[in-house]
Amino acid sequence: MIQPVSAAPAPPDGAISRSSHLSARGLAEIQVTHTPPRLEIDTTAGRQEIGYFGPTSHARELTAHTLRGAEQAVARTVADGERLAAPGAGPETIARLAFEHAVLSYREQRIAMTFVPRTPPRITYTPGGVGIDLVY
Repeated sequence: MIQPVSAAPAPPDGAISRSSHLSARGLAEIQVTHTPPRLEIDTTAGRQEIGYFGPTSHARELTAHTLRGAEQAVARTVADGERLAAPGAGPETIARLAFEHAVLSYREQRIAMTFVPRTPPRITYTPGGVGIDLVY
């Protein structure tokens, strides 16, 4: 004797369920569940190596860079003021300072280029699945 099924079990978390409801006629019920695969690619470490940061990390790096720049500017201004206030400083001191700020400061800058990050992305794959149940 075939007994109708009162309730189908709930599909697992994140699964999609399709059922053929033949139990109303006293027949078996086929339940097909599908869990989609999941692929995650985390490129955070590689992006940080080449200077691309997320919003939080970018704000942190920008703050640190700004503070370093402000400290260097204050130190340079104090040193320039001491040179101008030194006894025997004349008009040539002002011209020398202007030349150093306009020309020599650009020659001191170094440029580093990196094209490929050395850290590979972290790849996580969770396979999907299909479940077929026959319930009488």
